[in-house]
Amino acid sequence: MSAQGYPRFRFPLLFLITVLIGPVSAPARITKSRPSASSAIKAPGATPSIWTPFYSLVIGSGFEYQRDQDQTEYGFPILIEYNFSEQLKLTIEPKFTRIVGRDAGSRSVSGFGDLETTVDYEFLRERRYRPALSLEGAIRWPTAEDSDLGEPGRDYTFGLVASKDLVLVDIDLNVLYTFIGDHEQEDTVDISLAAEWHVNGYVGVIAEVANVTRLGTLGSGSTGGRHETEATIGLSWQANKFFKFEQGVVFKEGGIWEAVFAWEWNFGGD
Repeated sequence: MSAQGYPRFRFPLLFLITVLIGPVSAPARITKSRPSASSAIKAPGATPSIWTPFYSLVIGSGFEYQRDQDQTEYGFPILIEYNFSEQLKLTIEPKFTRIVGRDAGSRSVSGFGDLETTVDYEFLRERRYRPALSLEGAIRWPTAEDSDLGEPGRDYTFGLVASKDLVLVDIDLNVLYTFIGDHEQEDTVDISLAAEWHVNGYVGVIAEVANVTRLGTLGSGSTGGRHETEATIGLSWQANKFFKFEQGVVFKEGGIWEAVFAWEWNFGGD
């Protein structure tokens, strides 16, 4: 959405929470839901504002913090997205983590964790009365520099992404199945629904509801069918047509909450 024609809002408005607690596992955006493959590209025929090879590139990062009785963990997820066309998008998400032991018996470690790569193919374009539909495939690669920074085995994720632009509100629905590479863990089904309401050209309100169902695996002895639900509320700030901030709070079961922060730079100037 264009940022022209609206008054500027000051940056401090975006800071909902200044202290982060509880377990955090957020990507380099504050929502789990991904938009459709063409969401980062201007309308067909639009003139790129900079050198064409970088026109389809989006980069970003986030900050994570968690603390318990034994250790404090800092996470810095990184986002790299590139559209090879309006329908085909590649996402690469490395993550740097530092774990600091809080007593003499706890070890400290830092380094890159597992790498996640995702491909989205938009097979049905958005029209006035229907959403854009994309197929998504993702792999989590066990590339962690230390066993405490990742999980064993590869995870394979497949699913459907639906996105609809309702002028003032953008809606994204993701339905994903993940085959867990660690045989001691359970396969999952992730369903998430996110919406961003554009208050004006600079500020948006973000909301999301996400549910993860752990199905269990053969021979695991698990009954399966366990559900985990969380809700996110936050704000976005479009500083200019390239630079966007996101910040919010995630509410989880058991009274756990967390704060999340992320930024991204869209070279195409969406």
